[in-house]
Amino acid sequence: MPDTAVASSAPPRRARGAADKAARRQAILVAAGDLFDEAGGELPSVDQVARRAGLAKGTVYLYFGAKEEMFLALLTAELRDWFESFSAMLNDDANTTNDARPLANAMVADLGGRRKMLRLAVQCHGTLERQVAEEAVLGFKQVTASGLAELGGLVENRISGVVRGEGPTLLLQVYALIVGLWQLAEPARSARAMVDRPEFSNLRPDFEHALTGGLVAILQGALDS
Repeated sequence: MPDTAVASSAPPRRARGAADKAARRQAILVAAGDLFDEAGGELPSVDQVARRAGLAKGTVYLYFGAKEEMFLALLTAELRDWFESFSAMLNDDANTTNDARPLANAMVADLGGRRKMLRLAVQCHGTLERQVAEEAVLGFKQVTASGLAELGGLVENRISGVVRGEGPTLLLQVYALIVGLWQLAEPARSARAMVDRPEFSNLRPDFEHALTGGLVAILQGALDS
């Protein structure tokens, strides 16, 4: 999708202090995220992001070594927010009974508003991580591993049947289910028209319905163990 935004003719003021640099980095990420949403999950070019943010293309490269690095940073932020939301769900007594369905329903409802995270997660291992510097990948892994460990501990405390040390494993199973189903439910743009044909209807599941059933199975299995 072409970006029609026109950058200001006046050159942007150079970011000098740490606060200015952080604000400029955030402005780049906001521009990248908006374009990504508008394009239905397709990665925009660095030039498009720079124009939307009102910056020179070279300025963007001062903050991110490749366009994929921008979107890995966006995914990091999205996952942090999801971890916080999931923590709140687990801390709600109404979701942590002997029936897995309330928690599964809460998770599916929450994920309905996280299309950006889901679209980025699908591209993470095959595209984003392969195109960025090792340092950027390391930072992403450190954040996600830390969040997984913290949330995994909460899972062990709040879901009966999950023994100590198994919380992160359960979360990885849940995450794999979410990303895998989303990838089937929203295939690449080049394949969407094809899978919409009636003879291929069984290749494109109803995301919410399939996810609810899968989550109930995983979570109830943990509760009953």
